[in-house]
Parts: sequence; C-alpha cells; structure tokens
Amino acid sequence: FAQTMKRFDYLKDRGWIDSQTTQVTLKAYYLNYQLEVPRLQTVKIDFYFTRGGGIRSTISFMALALDTFIYPASYAFDILFVLMLIASAAMLSRDAFKAISARNFKSHITFVNVVSWASVLIGFFIVFLMVSTGQSRSDIRKTIAAFEGVASEANAYGLAAEADKFAN
Repeated sequence: FAQTMKRFDYLKDRGWIDSQTTQVTLKAYYLNYQLEVPRLQTVKIDFYFTRGGGIRSTISFMALALDTFIYPASYAFDILFVLMLIASAAMLSRDAFKAISARNFKSHITFVNVVSWASVLIGFFIVFLMVSTGQSRSDIRKTIAAFEGVASEANAYGLAAEADKFAN
C-alpha cells in the first residue's frame, strides 16, 4: 500500500492527477519478438474514478504484425490471387463490351455478373489495402529502428536507470 501511495504522490507532484481527475489512461507499446511473426502490441488501461470513491477499469489489447509476408508461399498465393483477379476483370470487361457493342447492355446486368463485378472490385480493394498496409508496416519498422538508436543513447546517459528507480 505504501508503495502505491508513493506512486500516486509522484503523479500528483508532477501534475498528472489532482483531486478532480475522473479518468487516467495508461497506454503502453511493446515489441513482441518471441512469436514467429514479430508484433507491435498495444495495451491500454483506462481507470475511471467515480464521485463515490469507486474505481472502474477497462483494458484492451491490440497487435500489429510487422511482417506482411511470413512464408515464401505467401508471395506465390498472393501473386496467383492478383493474376486471377486480373483475368476475371478482363473476362467481365470483354463480356460487357460485347453487350455494349451489340446495344444490349441490359442483358449483361444479371445477378451473376453483378456479384462477379462486386467480387472483382472488392478484390482490387483488398490488394490496395495489402499494399498500403505493407507500406505502413515498413514505416513502423523504420520508426522502431530509429527509436532503438535513441533508446540506446538514453541508456548511455543513464536515463533508463532513473526510469527503473520509479518502476520499483
């Protein structure tokens, strides 16, 4: 109990909490390289203080895999998916152009064709998301690498030792 009160006093002295605080959010990011796929994980804990003196809390976890393609087979299957998507789009476009040139486009609008076009469009959207997510993961890895350089520099100045004093 005494150690907990010491930590609360620390937070009060630095202006993090006061007598009117109704919520404190603790958010931590950490790298988990112990799994086959390295992940950047987030833990978020919200503490809510009621007027009656009660404390309610919520906790949430979120993980982001830092590698898009884990196995070499992933490349092959994704390339195959894109090729099939292009072939489906080409076949549907050919049929649509035939119907347009025959001035009978209404015959092309069937349930099967609508579902096929929706599948192709959703497929291209998924490919877009995969590429953009891969770029975001690359940016995160670069940021982590830059942070590791800052963290090792802070360690050299003994700042990590000061942080460890508070943690204990």
